[in-house]
Amino acid sequence: MRQHSRTAAAGVLAAALLFATAGPASAAAGPAAAPGCTETWDAWWVCRHYVDARVHAAPDRNSDVIGALSGDSSRFHCRTEGGWHGSGPHKTRWLEAEGGGWVSDGTIISETDPVALC
Repeated sequence: MRQHSRTAAAGVLAAALLFATAGPASAAAGPAAAPGCTETWDAWWVCRHYVDARVHAAPDRNSDVIGALSGDSSRFHCRTEGGWHGSGPHKTRWLEAEGGGWVSDGTIISETDPVALC
């Protein structure tokens, strides 16, 4: 009986140590990355963005705002590193919108790494 108690206690201790060092599986995985922009058959990129994302005349937050994107996704031609806008994971990245103008990466929900360089 005494041997059984030591074996059971050792098993409980081993399980506790394993949990303490590994942690729960969900904590190890971390947050899921946003899906990337997708390329269309005609070489444009469709990216999700916040409603009414501002469109600037140049890839710089101090440039004139010339419009806003409607809906929650739009087509973009390419990406460039421009003036600092200070939001999102890529703080100097801008995307060229289909209708003309530039949208800061901070207003794009999709990951923009797949978008072609200008």
